[in-house]
Amino acid sequence: MADPPQRVLVVDDEENIRFLVGSELELAGFEVAAAATGQEAIDLVTSAPPAAVVLALMLPDMDGFT
Repeated sequence: MADPPQRVLVVDDEENIRFLVGSELELAGFEVAAAATGQEAIDLVTSAPPAAVVLALMLPDMDGFT
């Protein structure tokens, strides 16, 4: 029985970037979740922690370092 795919969270306020990065990750066999804001990302990480996060540093509501 195969292990379930690892989940990666892609955080960027630009939809085309989320789509591009998410598509490539899915092609590589990852399950992808996406968020457009820092708060969305925090909510997703809290509810279902991902194996990894691809994070933009400039978001509309907070910076990626926060």
